[in-house]
Amino acid sequence: MADKKPFNLKHFLVGTSIEERISQNAHSYPATIVSKPTPTPAANNRKALSNISSKRSSIPSIPIGNIMDQMNTQYRVVKPDFLLETITLIRKLIKVNPDMGQALHNIVTLGNTGHKIFFDRKVSPDQVDKMRNHIKNRQAVWADGQAGMDGLVNKMFSQAMIGGAVSNEWVPNIDLNGIAAVILVNPEEIRFKLEKGNIKYTAYQRVKNNFLAAGNGMGSIDFLNLVKLNPQTYKYYALNGDTEIPYGFPPYLAALERIESQGKMNTNIDFIIDQLGLMGFLHAIIGKPDQEDGEDNTKYDIRLDNLLATTKTRLNEGVKDGTVIGFKDDAEFKYNSISRGFAEALTLFKNNELQVASGLKQDATLWGRDYNTSETQITVIFIKMLSELANIQNIISTNLEFGYSLDLRLAGYTFDSLEVKFNRSTLQDDLKYQQGQEIKVRNIRDKMIMGIIDQNQAADELDYDQPAFPQPMVSWDVLAGQSDPPPATPGAAGAKKATRQGQKNKSAKKTRQTNKPISKNK
Repeated sequence: MADKKPFNLKHFLVGTSIEERISQNAHSYPATIVSKPTPTPAANNRKALSNISSKRSSIPSIPIGNIMDQMNTQYRVVKPDFLLETITLIRKLIKVNPDMGQALHNIVTLGNTGHKIFFDRKVSPDQVDKMRNHIKNRQAVWADGQAGMDGLVNKMFSQAMIGGAVSNEWVPNIDLNGIAAVILVNPEEIRFKLEKGNIKYTAYQRVKNNFLAAGNGMGSIDFLNLVKLNPQTYKYYALNGDTEIPYGFPPYLAALERIESQGKMNTNIDFIIDQLGLMGFLHAIIGKPDQEDGEDNTKYDIRLDNLLATTKTRLNEGVKDGTVIGFKDDAEFKYNSISRGFAEALTLFKNNELQVASGLKQDATLWGRDYNTSETQITVIFIKMLSELANIQNIISTNLEFGYSLDLRLAGYTFDSLEVKFNRSTLQDDLKYQQGQEIKVRNIRDKMIMGIIDQNQAADELDYDQPAFPQPMVSWDVLAGQSDPPPATPGAAGAKKATRQGQKNKSAKKTRQTNKPISKNK
């Protein structure tokens, strides 16, 4: 063993760095002297990013108003890029227009499949059951006139499709130990203000019939109509949009123009049916009687009008019976069919209906229209719709997660995370999902066997936070399918099952021996 060098105090004090002094004189370094801490990666990153500004450098490209509105934050109400009144119009048309009503019905029926609440793995199973039961019991009082949470979720789907956003407030009770009610706030009443710094937007509700804003001799002052909403209880989730403006626009907005054309066509068709009938009209010409002696023109005109009215009544009755009778040379009958023109009108109606379907973001086949769609096309359309529904479900899930978490935390429950997942839309959809999961698990298992990924990454690819156990529950040979899994230790039930299986094996063996053909000696 090499001799240790004697401690050189002069060299220690004038060394190039304290790290070198420690390493060179570790054998005699005084215990009271410690090195400076090594900068952590976070500290190094912050130092490297020290030139970053905390302010926004881009300019908001949003309609705020005039220069005074931009300078004064009190007036900085962001204007949406569409007419909010269209939401009210869509809400009315949903109730009376069959295509719009069916489009919304499809979304609500296929989208609201029921949901389940999941918690982080740190929560014990008993605690999970308690929190789920708490939410289930509380849901019944959150909305009047609704069939529990399912009815309320139905309205959330409708609100998202009609107004382009989920907009509701989770109102706590007076004791602040839970949620008292879930209020659906109309999206068209929401206004956003761009706060100082041009980063955050604050939600306000535009209140109608405000005494301070109207009827005071000063005219209507818009900012006095605005009531600031509590960000701890109110949430606004836009369904779509492509700018920083928080407003979501209604998905059915693009269908309004074609809906108007459809209304005009229906009005014209109703007029034609009322005036001419469904298939055509009867043209009758009867002989005009001569004016009698001493009959003035007024009485003569009255007699002619009465004759025409009586003839029309008799012809209508005859047409209903399928028989029209008249005197030869006195009456001429001709039936004019409008079926050809009606068929051309149906083509125009169909083309407009297809555009209505496009505006409503659905295929007309889902409405029962026969447009020569093959079975494969229908399957593709249905799968596409299910994918679109998942997008809406994600927004509503986020809203439910916020409300459920708020209620549980007010009630005193503790947990790290809460997740809401909707059930599969149909049995066929669930079957395809399970088949896909089977293939996915098999591929991930093969990557684990090959050593490409470990247990943690496998859990991550299977959408789990972490594996339940650090290693697989069976050996790698069993996992690879090269050997049988170890037999489980049988209990009373297992022993009976093993006995029955043994008896079945003996019986099968005896049957095989009995049915075995006798070989002939050569």
